Amino acid sequence: DPAENHTVWAKYWTPAERGPHPAMILLHWLGGTFEALEIVAYRMAELGVCTLAPSLPHYGKRRSKGESMLTLSMEKTLRNFRQAVLDVRRCGDWLAARGEVDPARIGVLGISLGAIVGSLAAGVDGNFASVVLVIGGGDLPSIVWNDSPEIQQIREELTKHGYTPEKIREEWKGIEPLTIVLVLGLFGVYAFVVSVQNAHYYSAPYLSPFYSPCLT
Repeated sequence: DPAENHTVWAKYWTPAERGPHPAMILLHWLGGTFEALEIVAYRMAELGVCTLAPSLPHYGKRRSKGESMLTLSMEKTLRNFRQAVLDVRRCGDWLAARGEVDPARIGVLGISLGAIVGSLAAGVDGNFASVVLVIGGGDLPSIVWNDSPEIQQIREELTKHGYTPEKIREEWKGIEPLTIVLVLGLFGVYAFVVSVQNAHYYSAPYLSPFYSPCLT
């Protein structure tokens, strides 16, 4: 792995008031720049949320010539996603050790590619108090094989090397977000059932009992 990718670079914003504050790990999208993301992070800090925005593997200062997070090598791509998940979990540990952060209120907010990574991280790490996934996706082979210009070159090269959606589905099954969605969906069904039964359940005073279930 290139030396540039060995260090996880990140930017960190903190509220002006003294903590402890909730915190959020903000994960970026595929192929995008960070300017818009930094505006979001700055606003979150203004609202009282410590915000850490790491660069995913081979992004920002972690990028080296000829390398990217999604590659023609299935082995490298899987390794990059595993590294991204480990980086997110380590970011959570780093935040939990900060004096200005409430360790019980650390979450993940991922956008597009960041939503895919965030879902995988939340699926293997139960320490995140909240998970927000924005315009993410499941069924990764279908995402690769759509008409998105961001991954057109990768799609064309995969086709040249004999890859099909079915072959990618088999080789990428270890990083498929739909697996995590299935587990979260089963939890949602359980939450609905216990709310109707009025057992092991109470509702916080927000929009409705179904919007704010608290399970006991």
